[in-house]
Amino acid sequence: MNQSPPEKRDHAHDRTRDARESALSYPGHYLPTEAGPTIAFSCSEMHHRGQLMLIERMLGIVPHLTRHMQERMATASSVPAR
Repeated sequence: MNQSPPEKRDHAHDRTRDARESALSYPGHYLPTEAGPTIAFSCSEMHHRGQLMLIERMLGIVPHLTRHMQERMATASSVPAR
């Protein structure tokens, strides 16, 4: 195999180390990829939906997703088994 000169090896090593360090310190705790902004948006949306569901429960309101699940379960239990 061909060996690259030491200065090229050192430069490549420093570049990969810099990439690792920047990936580890990237805000939002996800790796910077093309899907990164989509993932960040999805995580943010789920966080806020959870906050809204918590507030609804604190106010005594049954969240819509829970209400839909209860309706599906009631419908499934009322249908006779074959």
